[in-house]
Amino acid sequence: MRILGRLRRLAEIADGEVIVRDMSENMSHTEGSSSREPQRIPAAGLVRFFEGLVNKSFWELWIWDREIASYVVDLLVRFARMDALYRFQVPHGRRLETVVEFLIEVFRASEADVTSSSLQYKRDMLQHVGDYTLFMSGIFRSYVERHGFLGLYLKEGGKAYGDVARLDRILYRSGAARFEALASEFERISGALDYMRKVYFRPTAERSSYREMLLRLYNFSNN
Repeated sequence: MRILGRLRRLAEIADGEVIVRDMSENMSHTEGSSSREPQRIPAAGLVRFFEGLVNKSFWELWIWDREIASYVVDLLVRFARMDALYRFQVPHGRRLETVVEFLIEVFRASEADVTSSSLQYKRDMLQHVGDYTLFMSGIFRSYVERHGFLGLYLKEGGKAYGDVARLDRILYRSGAARFEALASEFERISGALDYMRKVYFRPTAERSSYREMLLRLYNFSNN
């Protein structure tokens, strides 16, 4: 009953959360264009580019964990393509698009027969919850906060990473300690991404070929 009550409370904000989804999708399209064709983001050097920004931001905020920094860089590179945010689908093919839908799917997976494949699916879904909420609460914090989802994202994101660590040990996977660190430091890392956006995503802060991408990120996250 406690789980069902929690899901019922989450469902109450599901409609509003779609606003955040739509905003993140818009970031991958040319500003001011009526076309819905995504603008391609250059792949070459993207890892080095985000490494520079993350390392500078983390250093300035006294976050010394290199494994966490590396994970965050990988997350930013993956989510540079917005379709990575919505890579999970329900059996009939409809994609999952909000944190509430992700959590309901986790609950559904928890009710299924316990097999190694079902545990793996649940584990992957929980990692995606953590990744999605970290990205959105960091890069789009101003927008997420204004619409009342920041507390939800911080709570569920940290919890999801903690559950990933637990399942990694059950599944005899390496990397559990990394997800435990992400869980315990979730709010701090999210805040570091918000700091990075404010300091290094400003239009005047970057003169490289990625300036247009950062300009769109900065503009959308402040709308």
